[in-house]
Amino acid sequence: KLTILQSYHNKLESIPKILSIVLLLIFCILPLSTRGNLALRLILPATKNIYEQQYQMGRFFTRYYRTASIAANDIGAISFFATPSYLLDFWGLGSIELTRAIRNQKERKQLVAKLAREHHVQFAVVYADQVKSIPKEWIKIGTWTIQNNVVCAGNTVTFFVVDFNKIAYALQALREFSKDLPPSVIEGGWYVADKEFLRWVFNSPQL
Repeated sequence: KLTILQSYHNKLESIPKILSIVLLLIFCILPLSTRGNLALRLILPATKNIYEQQYQMGRFFTRYYRTASIAANDIGAISFFATPSYLLDFWGLGSIELTRAIRNQKERKQLVAKLAREHHVQFAVVYADQVKSIPKEWIKIGTWTIQNNVVCAGNTVTFFVVDFNKIAYALQALREFSKDLPPSVIEGGWYVADKEFLRWVFNSPQL
């Protein structure tokens, strides 16, 4: 009887330990399960977002600005597909000068303009609603907007001409590439405007 009671007592003593282990496992596994389920639900729309925005940006720069000097604030796909001679990165990942300015909380608009002039930057694509250091002299000529965004930093990317002498080429490049964009991408800006109107605005027969 004593042996049975002792065995029963030992089992009772082990219950809190077992419960603690079970609760610990639940505590560790539950967040992973929640995140896993969320990730599974987001895979398809996220993949679509990247295809509609980042992948298309990479294709565009590869086709029209492969070795040019350009500026951007989301440089992954652009760097992967194209080989720009210089890439000015607004967020500092690829531009140490801007990294230092961000770290020291310095005004960056003049620095961006200076770097763009020094490196003969021709064209830029940025999340204009997030980037506050876009020089005012840059010319906004177009936008691409994706829908149901779950992964990209912004719904809309904005294209700027940095070198005014290259505006005709930039407008034509965006127009030509337009036919290869997914139909779900919403286009806007000057490059979708009437050609005659643009020729009058810029007094350029090349448009």
